[in-house]
Amino acid sequence: MTTLTDRYVWAVVRTAPEKQRRELDREVRALVTDATDAHANAGDPEREALLELGDPERLAATYLDRPLALIGPRTYLVYIRLLKVLYTIVLPIVFVANLAVQVFVAPSFGGALGAAIAVSVNAAVHLGFWPTLLFAVIDRLPASRQPDFGSWSPDRLPDLPSRPREEVGELIGTVVFAVLAIGALIWQQQGTLFRTDDGSGIPFLNPSLWGFILTWSIVLAVAWSAFALVVYRRGWTTTMASINVILNLAFAVPAIVLLTQRTELVNPAFADAAGWQLDAATQPWVVPTLVISSVVIVVVCGWNCVDGFLRARRAARATSAPS
Repeated sequence: MTTLTDRYVWAVVRTAPEKQRRELDREVRALVTDATDAHANAGDPEREALLELGDPERLAATYLDRPLALIGPRTYLVYIRLLKVLYTIVLPIVFVANLAVQVFVAPSFGGALGAAIAVSVNAAVHLGFWPTLLFAVIDRLPASRQPDFGSWSPDRLPDLPSRPREEVGELIGTVVFAVLAIGALIWQQQGTLFRTDDGSGIPFLNPSLWGFILTWSIVLAVAWSAFALVVYRRGWTTTMASINVILNLAFAVPAIVLLTQRTELVNPAFADAAGWQLDAATQPWVVPTLVISSVVIVVVCGWNCVDGFLRARRAARATSAPS
């Protein structure tokens, strides 16, 4: 054998434990010899044999049963399932919790949002790094020392979805819209669009109505979210359709009242800063805009009420239909 073979054998055995090197040396040399004989008709049989055997570190990993991936196939699926839970459940909770705290601590909603995002990014890094490190270590333990994650069986098959995807989307959409609506109300109260000479923000809504609007909005947001969850779990019934009417009225009536009292809804200081003229006597667009907005609210809420009873009727028919 030439120096080329010696170098290849050394590259294979150098990472092996000392007590295994001599036996591994013999096996690899025999492997190179067989491969060289198989390429006897080649111009350089030894070189062709080494090319066929490939990277010596890969060959060593094969002999020593060492993984060549950060997370191997034995633990990969458990690792991915854990990451899905961490990033879809834990991370959003971290963001919402930090945002809720920062809203009362930060000087503005933008600062609160930025702080919550920064904390969430940091949490995302840790949620990815530490489980990856843990599973990388576990994957390199001997099979006898690895934790038992349980073997797969048909009992682990997921149940068929009991609800269509559109119902899941409606639930998520309702909750997300409620959170965004509350966030928008808090953001406008910080007055980030316009500021006075002393640097204080000018909110869009009249400060005298802020207590009522915030309370009303939070109660409605929580009620709508709870209602959407109950509908998702139990389906539409006549009772749920009736509650849907009550919730729509709880939104529509105060909203229309606030719209018609235009001088009280919008903060006069904000209107002056924006250059708006809200006097109906001098601005002909004010009254039609308010009327159209009120009509849109009535139509949308009215259809939502009718749609609730239609869904309840369809659900009742589906339940009573023979299987």
